[in-house]
Amino acid sequence: MDNKLVYTVILCAVIFGSDETLLNVDLGEEFIFKRMSLKPLKDHLDLTFKTDAMGLRRDYETARIGENLDIICAFKSYTICLTEIEAEKYYKEMSDYVLTYLDDRIRAIRLFVEGPIHFKKLSIEMKSETLRSGETDMCSNINSVIPIGEAVGTSSISLFHCDNENINELNNNISSVKFPLSDVLLNNCHRYYDLSYHLDNFISITLLITSLEILFLNNENAKKEKLAKRCSIFLYDNRNDQVSCYKKLIIAYKKRSDFVHDGNCLQIINEDILFLRDCVRKSLIKYVNNNYRKSDVIKMLKTTIKNLDYWSDTRT
Repeated sequence: MDNKLVYTVILCAVIFGSDETLLNVDLGEEFIFKRMSLKPLKDHLDLTFKTDAMGLRRDYETARIGENLDIICAFKSYTICLTEIEAEKYYKEMSDYVLTYLDDRIRAIRLFVEGPIHFKKLSIEMKSETLRSGETDMCSNINSVIPIGEAVGTSSISLFHCDNENINELNNNISSVKFPLSDVLLNNCHRYYDLSYHLDNFISITLLITSLEILFLNNENAKKEKLAKRCSIFLYDNRNDQVSCYKKLIIAYKKRSDFVHDGNCLQIINEDILFLRDCVRKSLIKYVNNNYRKSDVIKMLKTTIKNLDYWSDTRT
């Protein structure tokens, strides 16, 4: 029977798209967000990601926080006792699980707080203790650096930031959400929302408007007016906030239509995408937290809008 060896497992991924407040977020399952350095001799990330000093700076320069060479990594280290045969099976199963787990946690953070946080590569290393065989020191080492294809083209038009007073709420939320969302309609809405972080603005605006249409429209006419009114009423109680949101949605919807029908995307700006993501984010979270049914929401919104005097001269 093979003897068991003590393996040290080290998991590491450099995080893009955040400031240092990400360090306060709880990743769960003994993962942490850890401040590390791009200086090769300090944290040896060049060895972790199988590159040299120049390659490390080239790949992760845009992940820097502040003016120094510090970055934030999703990091986990632990030991486990396995035979060499067990180690190979464990490594494969653990790698698949970790990729899915980290991807889900990053998506959850993007859902609850604006910011294009993502990782482009995941380093996984499993190294056994050193054993003496005659005059030779021997150990078993399994490692790989896995690229994350979807994240390569992520468009960073914002930066993750979470104030101290909101960290506990964020940590509670991300620990409870599970992907895919159980409701197919809401899951499709989230998929389009999340894809908006990885694509150009003219595609993102189409995805985000579609997400709102999923939540607030049936097969009906006058979509622009209905969508703008229903979403603004759903999100806000104050008249000024409702009207402001309504006007912005009308403008954003027209820009989407100009692109879809005429190919005109020059008017679409970052602020349009950030505004629409905020609308989708808040709407989706409200749906999920309250277990709302789309049919009930639309019925309620129709009644509310009909009774609002400041929209009495428009069709609903």
